Amino acid sequence: MATYYVAEGGTATDQAKENATSGTYPGGCMSPAGHNAETFAAGDSILLSDEGGDIRAKLVTPSLGSDGNQIVYDAKSGDTPVLSGSDLVTGFTGGGAPSPVDTVDAPGITQSFTASADCQVEANFTYESGKYIRIQIRKATSSSYVYVTAESDRSIVLGYYNGSFNEVDTDEGDVFTDGVNYDIKVIANGTTVTAYVDDVEKVSGTVSHNSTTENGYLQGNLVSDDLSAVIYDYPASGTENIWEATVTTEPKQVFMDGQYGDKKASAEACVNEYDWFWTGSTLTVYATSDPDTLYTDPGVEAGARDACWEYGRDYLLVQNITFRHSNGLGANFYGVVGTDVKDCIFEWNKTDGLYFGGTTPGDGSGEISGNIARYNGRVGIAANGNEENMTIKQNTAHHNGYQDDEEWTAGIKLWGNYTGGTGNIIEENLVYDNGPAGGSVDGGLGAGIWVDECAGTPKSVIRFNKVYDNNGPGIFIEKIDNCECYGNVVYDCAVNSTNWASSGILLVSTAGTMGCDSCLIYNNTVTGCQHGLRVQGYSTAQIVDCEIKNNILSGNIDAELYCGQGGDNDTTNGSGNVYQYNCLGAEATGFVYWGSSRDTYDAWETQYGGTTNSVESDPSFTNAGADDYTLASDSPCIGAGVNLGASYDDALLPSSTWPDGVVTGDQDDY
Repeated sequence: MATYYVAEGGTATDQAKENATSGTYPGGCMSPAGHNAETFAAGDSILLSDEGGDIRAKLVTPSLGSDGNQIVYDAKSGDTPVLSGSDLVTGFTGGGAPSPVDTVDAPGITQSFTASADCQVEANFTYESGKYIRIQIRKATSSSYVYVTAESDRSIVLGYYNGSFNEVDTDEGDVFTDGVNYDIKVIANGTTVTAYVDDVEKVSGTVSHNSTTENGYLQGNLVSDDLSAVIYDYPASGTENIWEATVTTEPKQVFMDGQYGDKKASAEACVNEYDWFWTGSTLTVYATSDPDTLYTDPGVEAGARDACWEYGRDYLLVQNITFRHSNGLGANFYGVVGTDVKDCIFEWNKTDGLYFGGTTPGDGSGEISGNIARYNGRVGIAANGNEENMTIKQNTAHHNGYQDDEEWTAGIKLWGNYTGGTGNIIEENLVYDNGPAGGSVDGGLGAGIWVDECAGTPKSVIRFNKVYDNNGPGIFIEKIDNCECYGNVVYDCAVNSTNWASSGILLVSTAGTMGCDSCLIYNNTVTGCQHGLRVQGYSTAQIVDCEIKNNILSGNIDAELYCGQGGDNDTTNGSGNVYQYNCLGAEATGFVYWGSSRDTYDAWETQYGGTTNSVESDPSFTNAGADDYTLASDSPCIGAGVNLGASYDDALLPSSTWPDGVVTGDQDDY
């Protein structure tokens, strides 16, 4: 069992010590390329170092561990290694100070003009198509200034810039013609600056910020001879703040000193810091000075690859590593068995932070625990295909699904393609703020926990999770048999619309032939969502023999319980579904939807066809205003449930904290 070290560039401070520790690799500390070419044995350890900075190469494990004797990937003691899917970009050109060219009246020099007695400046220039004219008006007694700009290929033709640099858009279109000589006249009357082109007023603005000393504001009232002007002519890029560098691989995302960049539709649209555009192996960024020196911690990073890709490499243990800034997946474990991922960070990856994918049913059987998945474009933690018997425990997944071009996003998501994805346990996770804030939930944008298309044996379990403030449904159970969802706390999810996905817990069979059969929804608390619990079939995909018991569904915006298209046992899309011993709060208009709105418990039970043994009053939370949804001592829900059997004796205790302080205990009363 040997120990190896990996660092960016294959360098480390104390190679001799490391070489003596490993005893096997002549270089002591390998580069990623050296690692990818090495052969490891079961039980070997590969320790990643941060001494060379972020490791900027795809790490590919060349060997397999064995059952009970994994190959271990870990951090070198005291280090915080990062596997980055982005490359540093340098060698930017462009930008710089403006320089005059032959399109002004005085070729080769900058033109200056001084105000006349009536505080008027006139500047003359010949317009050349594709050029950018800036007339900078300075107050003679101060460094304050306004800008009046004339641009081509943009909607703003003439703009007045005040102290906050807001442009006044005149919506005039492109009024300049190539080769034509123009007069620009700027007149100040003491409180107003007015700009004309050939005596046609284009923009005016007040300058009444008399007391301010901030750069960019005119100081005091303007009087005679207070103004002077300089005309500059810029290249076709439109601004001195446009910079370019060669990047051959199209980046899906760009970062400047860790700040997420805003991708624009063209280079000309890059007008604010962190704007960027890529085409034809050229990366364009907006920066107020040379990006090579402006950004140094770590610099400009362009997405280039996945950070880690493991295909068919079984029995690995990966822990204490950050996977960041990938062009696609942060870490991809495909077709693996017995691989554990613990205490890692997956952040700012274009699609999924951590991805497991199976090739045949039976892949999986690993543990994903203690990880943080945040700010990934699609899903924080994802398992696809045939991953089975995995435990996803005590992870934190938040602010995933931020990419506008990604659909079906979630904090944690498993889907099985109808044949696999069984036996997985999702427990004790903290899942919040996933999906675009305030966005539509159409298409399932920003679910908290999502389990989809999983076969029924062995069962999948979702339990003891805290799920809140997600844009989409808190817990989304779709086209799955024999799933158990119990003991979860869900609040303030799916509040932005009333469509089919707007629920705290959603049990639904959507398009296709696979429905939801024999699912159990027990002992959950759902509040503050659009709907509390929604149960709904679809066409031939039915909702059959599901049990909904001992749930508290109260304080939700619309219906506490929404049952339709089979969830209401219509015998066409569903039947045999049981709703008993739930608390739906006090009666209210439309608080139950059962084929149609039901305003009272009696009306609902008439349609249901029997007593529901519901708690028909407010559940009395300890402190809902502070998001404490434990039950106060006077709660009518205490002792009002039904004994669900030994498998469900344990429930959350009030002292629970997420993700790693969840405490369960025997329910002494029902």
